[in-house]
Amino acid sequence: MKCAEAYVRFLYQWLLENCLDDMEFMADKFDKTCIERLRMVSSTHFERISYTEAVELLEDAVKWPEVGELNGGSQREERYKGYLAEVWECLCLIGLFLGIQEMGLPLEPYEWYLDLRRYGIVKHSGFGLGFERMLLFAIAIENIRDVIPFPRYPGRADL
Repeated sequence: MKCAEAYVRFLYQWLLENCLDDMEFMADKFDKTCIERLRMVSSTHFERISYTEAVELLEDAVKWPEVGELNGGSQREERYKGYLAEVWECLCLIGLFLGIQEMGLPLEPYEWYLDLRRYGIVKHSGFGLGFERMLLFAIAIENIRDVIPFPRYPGRADL
């Protein structure tokens, strides 16, 4: 949580320190409050709440205004959960195997990936920040397609 907070605060502080002219342009053309909003986020510590409180807040649909989820994190399930989990894992492995075959790909290069699913994994987790959503919040553009740095459109989706 500390890392995610520091990351978000750093990004918005960096925008204010290094791109203020651009932000003033965006404030003039799109959203008069964007600079003040960035100052508020970059200088305010995020509140820590319990898991139960978070679930209650999410049930009330509390998200970043105009953006939705700004960043998210998770931990992969690494524990064995009994017979049903074993059956599900087998079905997933069969699905992966059939998908590889259906695409006409050789199985050997994918054995390592199938083994991860077959034998389990170590505990691991992480978080990510959506770059486009970060920009959407910073400059208050209405449509996320307008902040994608490498837009895709018909006939141009082959980055």
